Amino acid sequence: KVFGNLIDMPFPDISPLSDENEIDKQSENYKNRIMSMKDKDVKVSVHLMGEMTFTYSLARKLIENDIDCYASTSKRMVSYNDDGDKVTHFEFARFRKYT
Repeated sequence: KVFGNLIDMPFPDISPLSDENEIDKQSENYKNRIMSMKDKDVKVSVHLMGEMTFTYSLARKLIENDIDCYASTSKRMVSYNDDGDKVTHFEFARFRKYT
């Protein structure tokens, strides 16, 4: 509600074998897609979570273009089943702006 309309963009499937140049190309592609949605009358913000090097690269590029980026934060709750299996649940806490 705070951010207005939502447009969901699937996070790219990033191979663990991708090098820095591939990450840069993928983040540039996403930056361009997001920039094409920017309108002088509408504030664009991005909720960005995922593979760390892509996230960093894209956040940096968007922030340089005056687009605010946010991460969701959560409380991690861990319990263990009788058989010893670990069960982790996450409870949303807030959005935190990338700086």
